[in-house]
Order: sequence, then C-alpha cells, then structure tokens
Amino acid sequence: MSLFSRRVDKQLEAYQRELVDTHYKEVENMYRQIRGWRHDYRNHIQVLKAFAAKGDMDAIRAYLDELDTDLNTVDTVVKTGNAMADAILNSKISLAKSRGITVQADAHIPVKLKMSALDPIAEAEIYEKLNDMVGDKTAIYISHRLSSCKFCDEIVVFDAGKIIQQGAHEALLA
Repeated sequence: MSLFSRRVDKQLEAYQRELVDTHYKEVENMYRQIRGWRHDYRNHIQVLKAFAAKGDMDAIRAYLDELDTDLNTVDTVVKTGNAMADAILNSKISLAKSRGITVQADAHIPVKLKMSALDPIAEAEIYEKLNDMVGDKTAIYISHRLSSCKFCDEIVVFDAGKIIQQGAHEALLA
C-alpha cells in the first residue's frame, strides 16, 4: 500500500469517525428530549387524573388547551414538505439548541423545484427574492453557479468537501 493510499485511508477514517460522532450526538440529544417528554407526559396524566377526581371539567379543558399550545411550540421547527430535509434541518437545529446556541429557523424549500433545471438568470432572481425575505437574518444559499450568488455577503467555495475559496463575489472573480 502506497504512502498516498495510507494517507487517504487515514483521512477517510477520520472523516467517517467525525460523521459517526456527530450522528451519535444528534441521536443522544433526541433521546434526551424524548425522555423529557415521557416524564412530562406522566406528570400531565397525574394532573388530569386529579382534576377528573374532583370532577372539574373546566380545569381539564383549560389544561388540555394549554398542553395543545405547548405542543405546537415543541413541534418540529422546520416543515418544508420534504421529509428528509425536515429531519436533517430539525436534527441540526436541535443539536445547536442543546449546545446553548439560540436558533431562529424558517425554511422555504420548494418541494418540486430543482434549481438545476432553471436557467442562471431565473435562479439568480429566485435567490434575490429569497434574500429579500430573509432580511437581516443569516441564511445559507447553496448554488452550483457563482453568478447566482452575487448578492451574498460571503461566499464559500467547496471542492470535495473542503473549502478552496472564500470571500465576496468580486474578490472571487479576481
């Protein structure tokens, strides 16, 4: 086995280990959340049983309404209509929150639209409109065309998973 081959194998092994570690942290975080919800669920049942024992239907209705409101805030943060995108985005958001990172997320992913099927001008127009929607929030745009990213403050160019260039549009063209 050549030196180059061993080096590639070590890099691949390190990358795979990093992926497994990240996945483990995400699963562990989800498990902790589920355990917390299970604990809360038991407490809610006890509260409802106590109200039922007193025959207090108004208290039961009010408590259920409060639970319904709370459940809507616990529900998944991102709902795009694309189950895989939702799972990935929500997993990353959950992991960030577990590390104390404040996250405000709002994703708009057209389910049937593939940017690669658009001409470069139409793609740039769509990204410009998305940028207007984002306002002063941070957004990540993904494009295979540098020309579609003219409006971006910072562009990061990847090749084989590694950053090869970074900067403003004009600087990257120079």
